[in-house]
Amino acid sequence: MLFNPQSLIKVVGKLLTAEYYGIATPKDSPNLDAINKSIATLLANGTYKQIYQKWFNIEFPQLPEALPL
Repeated sequence: MLFNPQSLIKVVGKLLTAEYYGIATPKDSPNLDAINKSIATLLANGTYKQIYQKWFNIEFPQLPEALPL
């Protein structure tokens, strides 16, 4: 029998906050371009939306064009 990590994780209520998340990298990281391209691909091909809906069981929210300051 294979281990299923989803069996250990469950969202038990509504999400309490709506802040945006990021990935921290060192200044001038050589990985930043690859990270940004990967995230853009996940958003463009719908994979991020599928993952979001799978884990949070709600519709994926519209992302802003720019972060609010």
